[in-house]
Amino acid sequence: MISADIPHLDIDPYDPAVMADPYAMQARLRAAGPVVWLEQYGVYYVTGHALARQVLFDPTTFSSAHGIGLVGYATGLTSTTPSPLLETDPPEHDRFKKVMLRLVGPATLNRMRARFEPVAEALVEALVARGRFDAATELVTAFVLDVIADTVGLPQADRWQLLVFGELALVSSGPRNASFDAAVAAVKQHDTMAWVQQATDRANLSPDGLGAALFAAADAGEITSAEAQRLVRIFPTAAVDSTITTLVNGLHVLAARPDQWQLLHAHPECARDAFEEMLRHSLSVQTVFRQATRDVKLGAAQVKAGQRVGVCLAAANRDPAKWPEPDRYELLRKPVGHLGFGGGVHACLGQMIARLEAELLLKALAKRVSNIELDGEPVKRVNNALTSYASLPVRVTSG
Repeated sequence: MISADIPHLDIDPYDPAVMADPYAMQARLRAAGPVVWLEQYGVYYVTGHALARQVLFDPTTFSSAHGIGLVGYATGLTSTTPSPLLETDPPEHDRFKKVMLRLVGPATLNRMRARFEPVAEALVEALVARGRFDAATELVTAFVLDVIADTVGLPQADRWQLLVFGELALVSSGPRNASFDAAVAAVKQHDTMAWVQQATDRANLSPDGLGAALFAAADAGEITSAEAQRLVRIFPTAAVDSTITTLVNGLHVLAARPDQWQLLHAHPECARDAFEEMLRHSLSVQTVFRQATRDVKLGAAQVKAGQRVGVCLAAANRDPAKWPEPDRYELLRKPVGHLGFGGGVHACLGQMIARLEAELLLKALAKRVSNIELDGEPVKRVNNALTSYASLPVRVTSG
């Protein structure tokens, strides 16, 4: 039985035209109610911040173990392998989380800062000297892809395959549509899965990377070798695309808001604050799903056990009940409570790495650039999971 106490809407949030500019759709959904029923997919869909937190922070009632995409594993309609971190619940989830938290502790982050900072400084200096560059490909993707691959200890050759692999992981969270078909075709064309298998094999990982540390945890009996390899694959998928695309979105906003860029230029030490507001205002990843384990009341909805519940993180981050003028980017807003990294026990464990990457890159850019503006028409990048830009040509003024 479907709850009759909430709006039933015939809206497709995965439509490419909607994904290209999802905010109008999200505002319409929020106006209808903080939780609605999407007729096309037969799922509940949450856009209100308070109800989003209710779902995300209650893994006992709203389980991730059936998959965090639109289609649950119990249906047999998905062929993707469950993520050990994102698609397990406590207490099984705790075993993996304990290992991962140890790997990304303060000592590791300090070493990363020492390694990442000169890379960011050198890349930005070279691009600023040119005056024009593609902020999506030449700046953000180039930086994030290499530092993450180096941190994990992946081989140098063909690292671009991580982007192909990441695209498939992203589109698998939605319906089997044109985006999914295109990603599958690209993976087959480039033989990407064979590359991923080889690149994440223990013998091919550098001895000082996080990948080797995960296999060492397997040697200690904390996890199995197969689980270690699955965890190695989480870094390239979870720590690359989402960070890249949210940063690119944020730079697009700053290029259109010279007042905000000038504020960052005057205070480059606020680079992390700038990224926090990007995570709230310009989040690229749209929706994650949970499955109800029992009958439960969610706002006005009477959710039955086994029903799927989508949490639109991007919409919740622009909920006017939580944020004043939520559609405005304000660098110094201090958006405590945003859901840019999800929430609860399944909150992104790589969030401190993402924050470090963004801080270093934005700070290096802000120190050198007094003005940034678009230098041509950006090219949209949309799929079943995110909305961003494949190309973001900019022109900068040093100073």
